[in-house]
Amino acid sequence: MVLEIGVGVHDDGLPTAPCMGSDAGSAVSALSEAPLLFLQSLQVNNFRALKDALFQFQPGLNVIIGANNAAKSAVIDVLRVVFGIGTFENKEDIVRLAATDVHLDGGPVQPTKTISFLATFCGRADSTVSSQFLDLYCPDEVVEVGRAKTRYVILKLCYSIDFEFSESQQRYRFARKDIKGGPRLDNPVPAEVMDSVRAIYLAPLRDLLNDRVRVGAEIERLVLGHTPADREEQRRQIPSTLQRHAVELLQAVTENKHHAAVGQNLASYAKPYGIGGDVMSFQPTGISDDLFRTLRPVFAHGLHGDDRLPLRSNGLGINQLIYASIVLSRRGEHDPDDTTYRFFLIEEPEAHLHPQLQDSFFHALNQVTDHQMFVTSHSPTITAKADLDKIIVMRRAPSVHAATPLHVSSAFVGREQDKRYLHKFLDVTRSQMLFARGAVFVEGITEGLLIQRFSELLGHSLRDAGVEVVVLGSDKGFDHFRPLFQHGQDTYTRAVFITDGDQDPSTAPSHETFLDDADGRMDEFHVSEDGRTATAIGYGTFEFGLLRTAVLPQSPAQMYTLLANAFAAAAPTDVTNKSRQDSFVRDFLDRNNLRLAYQKMKQNKVGQYVPTDPPDLWHDDWHTNSHFSTAKSQFAYELWQALEALPLAEARRRFTVPTYITTAITFVAGPAAPRGDA
Repeated sequence: MVLEIGVGVHDDGLPTAPCMGSDAGSAVSALSEAPLLFLQSLQVNNFRALKDALFQFQPGLNVIIGANNAAKSAVIDVLRVVFGIGTFENKEDIVRLAATDVHLDGGPVQPTKTISFLATFCGRADSTVSSQFLDLYCPDEVVEVGRAKTRYVILKLCYSIDFEFSESQQRYRFARKDIKGGPRLDNPVPAEVMDSVRAIYLAPLRDLLNDRVRVGAEIERLVLGHTPADREEQRRQIPSTLQRHAVELLQAVTENKHHAAVGQNLASYAKPYGIGGDVMSFQPTGISDDLFRTLRPVFAHGLHGDDRLPLRSNGLGINQLIYASIVLSRRGEHDPDDTTYRFFLIEEPEAHLHPQLQDSFFHALNQVTDHQMFVTSHSPTITAKADLDKIIVMRRAPSVHAATPLHVSSAFVGREQDKRYLHKFLDVTRSQMLFARGAVFVEGITEGLLIQRFSELLGHSLRDAGVEVVVLGSDKGFDHFRPLFQHGQDTYTRAVFITDGDQDPSTAPSHETFLDDADGRMDEFHVSEDGRTATAIGYGTFEFGLLRTAVLPQSPAQMYTLLANAFAAAAPTDVTNKSRQDSFVRDFLDRNNLRLAYQKMKQNKVGQYVPTDPPDLWHDDWHTNSHFSTAKSQFAYELWQALEALPLAEARRRFTVPTYITTAITFVAGPAAPRGDA
């Protein structure tokens, strides 16, 4: 386990050194082998979306996942900066900090903003690390790593960069930087001390910055493809219009004196030719008919690319592996006298790889223990294969300026059984919930099929909200997942479990009592103390919840028709003729006796709740719920098809989502979007 490290803040706004206490001798990882030097923790302040973020790392592999724009690339760039501190001549991977890297939270402008990185390294106690990094060395702090309890010394470094706000330019400008180290972070650290630390950066092959030919061609196609035919001539004229406008702007700035000065001089120098003083002008040549393929993508956070091999004769997936093999082969550069420490940063190793190759590549990375690696990924395949202790989930709500890390191992401290359950549960499909902004857990595929469409009817599209529907396959297990959602922002990273109450059919209330429950008082909705997770419990079963909603006086009459048609279509193969299908619907979707319908849905042996003695309350000879149980999944599919076939506005007019499901979806997805007639 990675040690939990408390981080405070000095009066000057910089983070204090992590306190390693007397318990620092506990192991920080279960690895049997670890690097000579690794980064144990990193506190980041005021860098892009990382306003105040503390990261805890494993000695070997670290997998950083999250949705788009969740600051994964920012984390990699922070690491490139920290590992790139050193003299300019010895830097392999240069990341220049600029004013645009300063975190802006929309608040009042501050005269000075400080970007700071507080790094805590661990170095093998039996090596020369402590003497090599004497200015960072903390002699009273030691940790033990792995099963062998290898002793590591602690090295601390704080790199801070001040940016001051320029009133005249209305932006921040670089002012000064400082590097300090040691137990109290008061030792000046010369840049050359870090020359032996190197970042080996493996960028994705689809490099927007460096593969300009391919990207430029795609952008040109984008512009052409979105230009209406009646504006094609306008598009063709854009380059010449920009040329003329550039000339006019330049003439306005100089009052055309730059033309006149050159022209007059030329006329004076070449009098025999009789040249006039107004023959010279200056035209921009950078604006041409190729303008659209010279456009480059611009992203507010900034992206840092890296050259790649032009192996265009191969497929992109193979090129990705070739490129990775070349870069990662530097792990083998082991010279007994070499005191260079390499850290490998890999962005999106899954790029252009099919799932089996992703699995193979990541399996190889997962075996590396002699170097520390940091991998960012969007891949559920990679996430499902990673040890939970190695996963860091980056989270950033749309309404929040700052991103925060969730260390899965820290979320499950003291809950090892829950963590083991989660690790076993997270297959490739289910691991997608770690990338989502929230999750709706359901018992089975029946609910899973319909929940997304229900959310659209409510104006809360789970797909648009980035909420994942997770099928548990059981009415138990939700509590194992609660720790994942305990540190969310706003409605971000909330989770709800929609489940059945399965009340005793023998005590079911009367039909009239069900009809009086228009506001769903018989259902239950429980929110956890922290407000991050909830459980929605419908009376009886999911299917019964649909039925009793359909027969409420305020529900549209067409809703029962939708349910009845879907249920008849889902009838088992031995219920083939129209008469038996009608009886099937009348027994299990009895609109005139909800109590009896529920008892039939739950009766798994003859006479359990519904007697067969005359008068026989069954409309056919099934007398148990076996036919009903067989039809449930197909019923959900048939109902989903019927709702999907209807225009959204019409589906809303014909169908009412049960109250407890409405409450659950609203809890996890936030306020409903305005309803249209789409």
